[in-house]
Amino acid sequence: MDSKCLLVMLLWCVLLQLKPTVEAQKLELIYHNGTLLKGSFTVNILWYGNFTHIQRSIIVDFVNSLNSATWSQAPSVKSWWKTTEEYKGGSTTLSVGKQIMEPYSLGKHINEKQLYGLASRFKDVRAINLVLTA
Repeated sequence: MDSKCLLVMLLWCVLLQLKPTVEAQKLELIYHNGTLLKGSFTVNILWYGNFTHIQRSIIVDFVNSLNSATWSQAPSVKSWWKTTEEYKGGSTTLSVGKQIMEPYSLGKHINEKQLYGLASRFKDVRAINLVLTA
């Protein structure tokens, strides 16, 4: 056997030993029997400060992706969200509702009371009112 053939065989044996040993971890969320938000909800968003169109679309796309009819391979936000259906009460659906742009009307530093005031601008009691600050 010539040295080239021996070298190729040796490399082949080494490569066979270098198989990937890391396996994909199973997505696991542990439910600790706490209160869960179940049902259909609207997410109203108040954009406080200066947000670009791209920044806003990322958040809106994220919320919408939780209810996407198309299945995406794990790991994905959709697959993570789907695991929560296994917990008591069934599924939760979110959809983007009203959006308000608020360009620093209270200044760049706001307190908790002002934050609650901004969130209360939406009158829907079944909605999740989200205030994002720039």
